[in-house]
Amino acid sequence: MPTSSPVATGAFGGAVSFSRAPSGSATSQCCVRGLDAGQEPAPREDNNVGSGARAAIPPDWRQMIEAFEASPLCAALFPAEFVAMFSACKRQELAVFEAEISALEYRSYLGTV
Repeated sequence: MPTSSPVATGAFGGAVSFSRAPSGSATSQCCVRGLDAGQEPAPREDNNVGSGARAAIPPDWRQMIEAFEASPLCAALFPAEFVAMFSACKRQELAVFEAEISALEYRSYLGTV
């Protein structure tokens, strides 16, 4: 990946430098990847639902972790060690949440036991 830093004029007239180094947020890295590939932005959408053409977001936390680990984009943006460590942290957080009995579960099962 090139490490040059093109400069553009920001919204308030100041110079903005775009680092091509593999650092920064995932969002900025996605933007840089799109710029480097010559991609055009997606068409504007005036709702928060979208057209449905994109892949669906996994319905639960466990599947989301698995999707993150399997994502080619995440593999391109982050070192493999980060993906493994982040996923392990999220699995640990999930285990803590799954170990708790919610008030809804307690009330729901109280009448059946």
